[in-house]
Amino acid sequence: KRQDMFHSSAHDIFVRTDRPWQSGDMLRQPDLARTLRQIAGAGPDAFYHGEFADRLDAFFRETGGFLRKADLARYQPFWQETFSRRFHDFVVHVPPPESTGFVVLYALELLSRLGYASMPPGGLDAVHVLISVLCEMERCADDFASRLLPYQPEVTTEICALFDEPALEDAIQHVGHSRRGPHTTSLAACDTHGNLVCITQSLDHGFGCLLYTSDAADEEDSVDLGGRRI
Repeated sequence: KRQDMFHSSAHDIFVRTDRPWQSGDMLRQPDLARTLRQIAGAGPDAFYHGEFADRLDAFFRETGGFLRKADLARYQPFWQETFSRRFHDFVVHVPPPESTGFVVLYALELLSRLGYASMPPGGLDAVHVLISVLCEMERCADDFASRLLPYQPEVTTEICALFDEPALEDAIQHVGHSRRGPHTTSLAACDTHGNLVCITQSLDHGFGCLLYTSDAADEEDSVDLGGRRI
């Protein structure tokens, strides 16, 4: 229904003019494939300094955006302390705020308190509890999403308070009453050396700002690359 609102950059990729998308249809993104091949072949410089950076710069200039090739060239990754919590014999680490990774720990805590580990895998009770906790996890992420700016200690303190005993007891009472939204998809991959890469696509209540550069993997109001949003 909103296809006429898409910028041409997104329209050409996601909108079919002959019929609606159907199960089994193949979405082809050759420009994105080219970008990924360039990064795989030449490493990070292909993204921050190469042809892709030129194309991204031109796209943002054309669409009134602010990101420039010089911004990519100046970018330097940095180390941050993880947000962590112990579960049984394991310490689980997630990215710190401004990431919403803390909701993974929140979900694990709720699942543990609801006895998920003792339920038969795939059973009705286990599926019900898992879906209910995932919905509560989404609700929690949405509550914090607009406030998760870098280096906001008061928000980090508020997140830590989620794991206080009274807060967890209250959260258990709400599990099963939250509705999950279609806002974000995240793909994570970890190798045997412990290297973790996460690509997150945030659709932001509908379809973001409706801009999409065919060379990249996300609409241009929210791009996570190696955990850093640009």
